[in-house]
Amino acid sequence: MQRPTVYRPGLKNRARQVLFQYHRPCMVAASIILLLSLLSRFLQATTGGALYYLILDLKQYPVQTGIWQANASLLANLLSGASVSHLTQGGGIVASLRFDSAGVAFVLPLAWRQLATFVIVGALTFLLTVPMCYGARAQFWRLPAGQVFPFSRLLHWYTDLRLSGRALGLEVLLLLWRGVTWAVCLLPGLLVMLVATQQNSDTLLFLSGVLNLAGMAMGYFLYTILLPGQYLLARSPELTPITALRNGLRLLHGRKVEFFLLRLSFLPLQLLSIFLYDIPTLYLFPYLELSTILYLGALEGTSAVPSNAPQKPNL
Repeated sequence: MQRPTVYRPGLKNRARQVLFQYHRPCMVAASIILLLSLLSRFLQATTGGALYYLILDLKQYPVQTGIWQANASLLANLLSGASVSHLTQGGGIVASLRFDSAGVAFVLPLAWRQLATFVIVGALTFLLTVPMCYGARAQFWRLPAGQVFPFSRLLHWYTDLRLSGRALGLEVLLLLWRGVTWAVCLLPGLLVMLVATQQNSDTLLFLSGVLNLAGMAMGYFLYTILLPGQYLLARSPELTPITALRNGLRLLHGRKVEFFLLRLSFLPLQLLSIFLYDIPTLYLFPYLELSTILYLGALEGTSAVPSNAPQKPNL
């Protein structure tokens, strides 16, 4: 059976209509997500769990490309202007990438205690935000039909350990998948970049940039094709994480590129959110979630495509 054609402009317009119609529950969910994000940044800044990179002048700091073991004094010197200098006592490593043509080197100093704090803060943020995101998605699934949960339902994925365990399990799988696919996709570009810095070749450096951009696009594509599992699990929490991912892949059969382009169309708003300290998340989070839910519902035939959709696809 042929599934309906989904037109992105009409679908996103419908998502905006639902968002404005039910702005209060949408803003409540987005506000909690934003507060959790800001709390994570605050903890990183106050505990020293943030990572810092430096751009050093090769005339003053003639470092070589590579990964080097670093003692406490070297790390304290490199991180003297950061809030993590007190974590350098145990030593660590320094990763550097030298660009002779530009006369600079990118340096990432990383103390072992700083890395441990970064992992702990990240794990706490993960545990706090994942159940809330799934509670919000469960709410968003019902908004197009005019059904609104009470506020307490947003917290349901915290209070039921079975639900939170499934949500966390699925997110761990996605995290591992993203790490592996991005590492594989970016490896060619990084290898060419290393050769370019060793040979001081502008041609190879340009080629590495092209390969890195292509690798990021492919890595993001491979990540997005598993994202429907999040929404299917939020709607049907009785599913196991593996079943939700499998059903999501089945739903995107023949539509993976179309779904990738839908998610990619939100990239400008996502970049704007980064530069404006996540404040646009109040609008972006429900807008993106509702658009994705309406798309998946249209593929299932459970959500009507807007009647004012254009007559030709926008791919």
